[in-house]
Amino acid sequence: MEVEPHLFNYWPFVFCLISAIYYFFEDVTCAFGLIILSVYFFLRVSCVKYLVTKKRVVVKTGIISTHTNELRNLKVESIAVEQSILGNVLGYATLTFNGTGGNKLKFKNIADVFEIKSQIEDIIEKTKTATTH
Repeated sequence: MEVEPHLFNYWPFVFCLISAIYYFFEDVTCAFGLIILSVYFFLRVSCVKYLVTKKRVVVKTGIISTHTNELRNLKVESIAVEQSILGNVLGYATLTFNGTGGNKLKFKNIADVFEIKSQIEDIIEKTKTATTH
């Protein structure tokens, strides 16, 4: 199961792109810099993958060089939801997976957090019951 980030994560990209369009006729150099900055913000959000499989929870980041952080489902002790006031209004939050030994893994600013949390808990519970039988 792949978990998608909330559209709110793209606000820096949209802001820089709109600013670049505004400044295009006044200062082309500034507009060009804002376009490059907007591409950076877009790639920063687009190149993060949150995955939950039958065996592990995975956060994968990067474009050219990638960094993968994993937590085995059997090692997940709890799942916490961190939601700000703005997140509550716009419908996004961060899921924190707490594992044995103090390991933590975060799915930052995801949409429909409580529904996704429920689905992930089902997957993890099925994994744990399948290994105990």
